[in-house]
Amino acid sequence: MFPYHVAEIIKQYNSYFQRQLKSTPGVWKKSNEDHYCFIPSRDIESIIDTLYEVYKLLYTKPPLKFLDCGCGIGNIMLIARTLGYDVYGIEYEKATCKIARDLTWEGSTCRGQKRNNSIIHGDITTFEHYADYDVIYYYTPIKKHSKRTQFIKKLTDNVKIGSIIVSYGGSHRILEDSKFKKVDNIHGVYQKVSDKINKGDNNGQRLST
Repeated sequence: MFPYHVAEIIKQYNSYFQRQLKSTPGVWKKSNEDHYCFIPSRDIESIIDTLYEVYKLLYTKPPLKFLDCGCGIGNIMLIARTLGYDVYGIEYEKATCKIARDLTWEGSTCRGQKRNNSIIHGDITTFEHYADYDVIYYYTPIKKHSKRTQFIKKLTDNVKIGSIIVSYGGSHRILEDSKFKKVDNIHGVYQKVSDKINKGDNNGQRLST
């Protein structure tokens, strides 16, 4: 069982870093207006429950590689690591990348292995390595509709069969993709079951837990 008081601590960290980033001149530049420059604090308990249920669903093949798309300061990565995932994140803003590297102990030793390059400074709409991960999470990281659609298409086309997408925002587009099944009883969770779209079938299937 996850210690839920940790969620309150993470919320406080989120608020602190958000104030710091906004109040320090030149630190948070909003280098691309399409990307959200905020650190969400709501739904933390729901996210914990979801990631825990996903881990149980896939636990037969640990360690599970987890990618947070638009990881910000790494707060969700901390939760995922506590649950047992091997965590990685990709973030567009350099300032938040630096904080995430500090907060997640980038360069330290985790489970006997040196943790290098777990925080990727990059663009989720052009990222080429989604197939390397077992669980991919995102929380509405892009404002612009067309860019968000571009990201979701890139993601759904490139994840490997059996991988799971945990979606907080824009998930209906995944449900309409017949390459994916909705996992029953877990909010916003979709598993890739095929690399081919079934012609005439625009409705995602359902997968019972």
